[in-house]
Amino acid sequence: PPGVSIRRSVAAFQQQLDSEHPITLELAAMIARWIWVAMRLANLPTRLRSARERRDLTQTQLAQRVGGWTRSDVSRIDRGDVPTPTLEKLWGYALGLGVEPWEVFQDEIPSREPTEEVLNIPTDFSWIRDRLNQRRTELGWAVRDAAAFSGLPIPLLSELLSPSGRQWSGEIRLFPILLLGETMALPPPILLVGGVFGELPRVREEGLHRVREWLSDAQHQL
Repeated sequence: PPGVSIRRSVAAFQQQLDSEHPITLELAAMIARWIWVAMRLANLPTRLRSARERRDLTQTQLAQRVGGWTRSDVSRIDRGDVPTPTLEKLWGYALGLGVEPWEVFQDEIPSREPTEEVLNIPTDFSWIRDRLNQRRTELGWAVRDAAAFSGLPIPLLSELLSPSGRQWSGEIRLFPILLLGETMALPPPILLVGGVFGELPRVREEGLHRVREWLSDAQHQL
């Protein structure tokens, strides 16, 4: 199970840090990011299901709020049958809950009342790729630099970040996207913000507030 393998990874990581010949700070940071993202995604089905139940929404009711979804789509996510969630699954469930997709990664998913309007999942997520590439340009990184700092394979990053005009479909996996975002200091509140609900300034301010909280937590743990 994901939780077991993550716990083993954390234990091995801690043992290595405490050894007489610890790994480098760069590698330690890379492993920590991998573990953080893996833990977030491993816990995601439980957190989404809990948020749905707190709203007294059945699987059918949530599916009816998302264009093209059925009860089985919600059920598979609730059961954890989607071991590596995709953008489409994240967006669909968030729309059904009435929250921004990035908000599902908060410690507490907001209890905002879902809209009665049927919402459609985007067919093109290329703006996330553009946001990653913009940040990579700001850092002066080539694809090989992004691979070195994130630990992701160069061929995978070349495909993900290629600005060839090819659309990013909803079938793209969340793990490499979130990991690359964390590596380049683009946490979900910045990387995934899309202004699905409400006005974008409110969403951006909430995102910045969350980033400040994460930075404060990180400073206390250093």
